[in-house]
Amino acid sequence: MRSKKNFLKYMVLYVLSQGDMKAYQIKKSIRKMTLDTYEPSTGALYPAIRWLINNGYVIKKDGNYSITDQGKNFLKEQMMKVKNRVETEAKKFRNLSEILKELHEVVKIINSFDEEFLEKRKDEIKSIIEEAKNKLERL
Repeated sequence: MRSKKNFLKYMVLYVLSQGDMKAYQIKKSIRKMTLDTYEPSTGALYPAIRWLINNGYVIKKDGNYSITDQGKNFLKEQMMKVKNRVETEAKKFRNLSEILKELHEVVKIINSFDEEFLEKRKDEIKSIIEEAKNKLERL
């Protein structure tokens, strides 16, 4: 399954977690939730709802769709996965940010050299950088 289709399924579950709705109400709720930037087409919404029903996450009763306990648990699991992924990426970003600060300091040092010095020592500087790159690749 593609992620856009999955995202619509999660949106439907989230909207239904707020209360039972008819299909047109689900569409309106998604549109409102996305600040009028997205309203699923009928051709996208009904297959998503059908998938949710077939997997026991949603039921249809008297023309209204309702999220099941299984659907609530599935939505909670998916939200935890997203939260964990965001936290992992944030941690990675913080580590990368610290490393980039050090790299920035190296660039400042190189930039402080005058033109004549850089011309004479360019190969040596490149060699130091290449050595650091090779060490990193071996980690």
